[in-house]
Amino acid sequence: MGRDRDVEMKDVDKKSVAYIEKLGSIFGERVDKMTERLRAKSIFGGLKTWRLLHMMVKTGDNLKQEQFALQLITQFNYIFKLESVKLLLTPYEVISMGPDCGVMEMIRDTVTMDGLLKKLKEDHPRIHSIKEFFEAYYVEDLHKVKMRFTRSLAAYSLVMYFMQVKDRHNGNILLDSQGHIIHLDWGFIFTSSPAGNMNFEKSPFKLTDEFVDVLN
Repeated sequence: MGRDRDVEMKDVDKKSVAYIEKLGSIFGERVDKMTERLRAKSIFGGLKTWRLLHMMVKTGDNLKQEQFALQLITQFNYIFKLESVKLLLTPYEVISMGPDCGVMEMIRDTVTMDGLLKKLKEDHPRIHSIKEFFEAYYVEDLHKVKMRFTRSLAAYSLVMYFMQVKDRHNGNILLDSQGHIIHLDWGFIFTSSPAGNMNFEKSPFKLTDEFVDVLN
């Protein structure tokens, strides 16, 4: 009976691992695996200086304000570290190269909140919320992941407040595979808002019931 139970428990563990890996596919191909795959194919892959950079070229869009916003966020991040405040921001590179073009760094191992909820509904109907996804996917490190979520949520909430960021929705908020919140799209900051309507969003920052649910 003891051996049978051991085999049964191992089968359960294997199923759990397989399910967690299936959930992990929500974030797309892991950046380390992608790096290995592409380096093996590259004629320069043997060089010590070889690196994989994830960039997106944008045209028909003025990225000067986007670049300015990210410069400010980088400064916020520097101040948090300087003052030993455990708040987590994820600055990324934006380079304006003209009045209607530029280059943006792509943040890997992430999914938009919109995309996460959609994929859960389509492929994982047993999971109905972001909180349930955390509990299913981050089984062993749930507490650590929730702390990352909390500290990044707090950090971006301050940024939203100080920079008066508008047009916040689940399509421009990312969740990375480590549990960090990351905001995108800085088209409406300070005194700018969609259609010039300053009352478009009155909330100082984005704090939804779903986020509070994750925080318990």
